[in-house]
Amino acid sequence: MDKKESVVVELRKQHRQGHWIWLEASCSPVINVDGEVQSIVLVTRDFSERKEYEKKLEFMAYHDFLTGLYNRRKLIQKFKISIEQATEKNQKLAFLMMDLNKFKWINDNLGHDAGDIVLQEFSKRLMSCKREGDILGRLGGDEFALIMNGLRDESEVFEIIDRISTSLKEPCVLKNNQYHVSTSIGVSFFPEHGHSPSQLLKCSDIALYKAKSVATNNYYFSDLLINH
Repeated sequence: MDKKESVVVELRKQHRQGHWIWLEASCSPVINVDGEVQSIVLVTRDFSERKEYEKKLEFMAYHDFLTGLYNRRKLIQKFKISIEQATEKNQKLAFLMMDLNKFKWINDNLGHDAGDIVLQEFSKRLMSCKREGDILGRLGGDEFALIMNGLRDESEVFEIIDRISTSLKEPCVLKNNQYHVSTSIGVSFFPEHGHSPSQLLKCSDIALYKAKSVATNNYYFSDLLINH
C-alpha cells in the first residue's frame, strides 16, 4: 500500500467444510485529508467456478478430448523441452510413433463408437507401460507417440516394446465380441536422427511406414528391422 493504490490478489483458502476455494481479494486504501492511509477496505469474493472453468479450458487446449493424453500441440512443446534437457545433460532420448493395425476395419465394420473404445483402451495400456518421466500423447487419429527421456541405452526401448506387446495380448471387448488389437512402431533417437521435433517425427514416421510395409505388428529402429 506504499503507493496508495488498490491491489487485487488471488489466493486459495481451505473452506471450513474441508474443500479448497479460490478467492479474489481487492484491497483499497482510504486516504484522509492529509494524504495518509487511514484504513484499508478489503473485499473478497469466491471465484472458484471461474477458476475451474479456466482450468477446464486449459486442459482442453492441451489434451486430447477422447483419451485425455497430451494432444499434438502439447506433445511438441514437451518434446522441445525434452530435447533441450537432453542436450544440457548429454543424454539420449527415443521417440516412438505408433499406430493401430487394421483400425480402419474396426471403424468401417464395427462403427466409430467401437473405434473410440479401442483408442481409449490402447491409451490406457500405453500409460501402464511407460516409465516414470516418459511423455505420452496422441498425435491424431490412431497415431500415438511416446517420448522416452534419459535413455541409457537402446535396450530400454526394447523393454517398453515388449511391455506394449504383452499388454495387447488381452483382447478388447467390442459389441459383446473379443478382438485382438496390434500396433506397429517406428523409432528414432536423439541425437542420432535429428536435433528437433520435426526431424525426429519425420524419421519415426518413415520407420513406422517401413515397419507396416513388411508386416503388421513390426517395430522399426532406424535401419534395423525387428520382427515381433
